[in-house]
Amino acid sequence: MSAMAEKQLIMLKLVDQTPVLAGCSGCNLKFFVPKRLMKDPFQANNYLLSKFDRHVCTAKIRRQESASTKEPVRGLHEERRQPPMRSV
Repeated sequence: MSAMAEKQLIMLKLVDQTPVLAGCSGCNLKFFVPKRLMKDPFQANNYLLSKFDRHVCTAKIRRQESASTKEPVRGLHEERRQPPMRSV
């Protein structure tokens, strides 16, 4: 993703024509529609848009931290590698 790219809401799953799962293109945060809105595509879409608009994109925060510390940014799923243990 380029520095100029903005975060986008990506619809990941539709049931009939109702969006039920969406995600942020910047930080991969997922947004789910509550069951009570599953029968109303318009309300489900509005719900996902409002959740997306209110979320704080962690990808943007990580890029800012990386720029300030000049260290590589690790993904949330990555673990720090430990040096191999020496046997004595």
